Amino acid sequence: MKDLLILRHAKSSWSELGKSDFDRTLKPRGLSDARNVGKKYGEVIRKLDVVFSSPANRAIQTAITVCKSADVNLDTIKIVELFYQADFTEIFNFVREIPEEIKNTMIVGHNPTFTYFANLFLKEPIDNLPTSGLVQLTFNVEFWKDIDKENVVFTSLEFPKFAD
Repeated sequence: MKDLLILRHAKSSWSELGKSDFDRTLKPRGLSDARNVGKKYGEVIRKLDVVFSSPANRAIQTAITVCKSADVNLDTIKIVELFYQADFTEIFNFVREIPEEIKNTMIVGHNPTFTYFANLFLKEPIDNLPTSGLVQLTFNVEFWKDIDKENVVFTSLEFPKFAD
């Protein structure tokens, strides 16, 4: 069995003048949502062998906040340059090449790529993976290279409820 968590970065700020898209930080609500994901899914997150994150500031902040909230060692987080502007086929190819000794992993990145990627495996496609949205997939496979829609045995979707 292989477990894959797909996490879109938390809500980030568009109002920081002079900051590039890459350098945008999380809004207070984004930090709160990321903490809540870490707490709610702590049991699952503590089982992760590795967390792969986009190098963008908002994705790294999300990965760190979720891991801290779940009491996971931050050394578990690995930066993957490809994740910042990858398309869903590049993400798919990356996941299929994860070393076999890794049983449980989480990827943290961006839309629309992560929505398209998640939809490769979901029986009912989603329109949009919202910020801090989490898709949990369990595959009945021994090797990551064998993951596909037909061998998904468990699916969970977490779409944070926002209080504006």
